Amino acid sequence: MKGETKLIVHAIKNPSGRSIIGCMIILSLNSIFQIINQFNNPIHPVNNFFLSFSSLMLLVYVSVIFIAIFRARKKPTELYLHDERIQLNGLSVDAKDIKVMMIMGYFRPVIGIKPHGKKIVPLKMCFKFPEDEDKGIADLTKWAETNKVKLVKRDFIRWI
Repeated sequence: MKGETKLIVHAIKNPSGRSIIGCMIILSLNSIFQIINQFNNPIHPVNNFFLSFSSLMLLVYVSVIFIAIFRARKKPTELYLHDERIQLNGLSVDAKDIKVMMIMGYFRPVIGIKPHGKKIVPLKMCFKFPEDEDKGIADLTKWAETNKVKLVKRDFIRWI
């Protein structure tokens, strides 16, 4: 029937960010070690610039850890696949504005949508399916084929 739109809805969740959290913990421990080493070095006096820089970097690393944990613990939202647009996390993107959709990983895959003109996947356009991921990826693949959006399986860069 003319004018009828097909709507597919799936629950989505932010990726866990375990690798980011792990890297930031290692960098935080390194910064703590450098700060402690500054005070325990009997040969050289405390370098205020180096101490300030290490402290600032420690603050950044700890902030990234908290942001990643906060994002991972957020409640699932919904992904809406309309006829010619996709809606997720408060954003509505037309199919013609999507450069590529990427699937990263095999077990518990993470999906990223990269719009035209962007170098990395925006934070709000990165998600995973918390349940029934095979059906979600199948629906997403069908939507991409119908709307002539390129869908590839490869790693991608995203913010926190």
